[in-house]
Amino acid sequence: MVIDPEATKRALDEICIESGVDVALHGFVGSAQRQDNRLASVTFHDHGGAHTVHARSFVDASGDCDLACFGGASTRYGNHGDVNLGTLGTRFGGIALDIQVSADMLVQAVGAARARGLGPITKDRSVVARLPGSGDVVCYLASADYDPRDNASLSRAEMLGREQAWVYLEILRSIPGCERAYLVSSGPDFGTRESRHINSVRQLTWQDVTNQVSQPDTIALGAWGVEWHDRNTFASTMQLPPNGGAYDIPLRCLISADTANLFAAGRTADGDKQAGASMRVMGTAFATGQAAGVAAANLADSGVVDPADIRKTLTAQGALLEPQRATRTDRHRLTAINNDVACMIVTCSERPRRIERGLREIRIADCSGGVEVGITTSDCANPEAQSAAEYCIEVVGCLTCSQYVRPRRPLMIS
Repeated sequence: MVIDPEATKRALDEICIESGVDVALHGFVGSAQRQDNRLASVTFHDHGGAHTVHARSFVDASGDCDLACFGGASTRYGNHGDVNLGTLGTRFGGIALDIQVSADMLVQAVGAARARGLGPITKDRSVVARLPGSGDVVCYLASADYDPRDNASLSRAEMLGREQAWVYLEILRSIPGCERAYLVSSGPDFGTRESRHINSVRQLTWQDVTNQVSQPDTIALGAWGVEWHDRNTFASTMQLPPNGGAYDIPLRCLISADTANLFAAGRTADGDKQAGASMRVMGTAFATGQAAGVAAANLADSGVVDPADIRKTLTAQGALLEPQRATRTDRHRLTAINNDVACMIVTCSERPRRIERGLREIRIADCSGGVEVGITTSDCANPEAQSAAEYCIEVVGCLTCSQYVRPRRPLMIS
């Protein structure tokens, strides 16, 4: 997904204001108080000191499962010794919009840099995205093996990541047309992909996904593949769900096994190595966050967790709880409101691929209104995608006006 980071911040602010949320930015969980098998309160700290909040139910969306851990709930770090690698996002400017920068180009450039002894270098392949508006290039290359629970370890990782960002800038400048590239920014935090999880009432497993198990208490859908980044080799792999479709996420994997009023959201939810590596991503985290919030409110109001009531509320809010797939025909269409293709992320041959302005002869009208754009595999500039049985268009964006659209559901193209 390609987003405008500043617009996203503002949109999230507006959502919080409209919903009446008491926002406490720059605070962090310091401790939590437990009574029998329930959480009673949480204490967070900011520059003004410690503040204690009492509640009837709680949601841990901290990413590192701090609330659950400090509150004495059952948690674990990673999965049986496996923990997904973290990466520092980097944003580069000074690259003209008509200059193509692809993952394969980066692989070649990184290989040449290694051959001449440049370093430190970790990953050699990354998603390459153009941001709407600025056209800046975003990469996810600078990586480190660290423990996000340990401040000293995380600090060393961030310093190493920033050192790598300048090395990758030098590598990027070796690509024709990128000679004037510069480092706009590195991420405000290292991108931790995995830390602690709750131990839940019922863990979601990748076998559930591959067997296409229908969950009676589905509260969200996942559609991303198992995106694994190895801490030893820094290599990345992707395994898609069956048929490139969506899968059920049960409410039970968001409910603590031993703390009745605690729910988890995002990467703190309970998935095994593969399911957790799929469920952790942003879009799915939005969905599990919504579900955990509704479930916590349901418990606070009624004193019970009723999956049927929670599903009813989520449906009324517009949540998607039933897998949807476009009908496969010889040609599909999607509605666009763009006059340029900023980024088209394609999965083909069971591997993530990105084709920047990658569809030949694609015709999109100006931004004055919606137009229908026909796409077939023969239009695709990626030979692997041309021969693939199916692939999924994730996002199309406009470099010129910063507008972008996402298909309402995956488009299965053949």
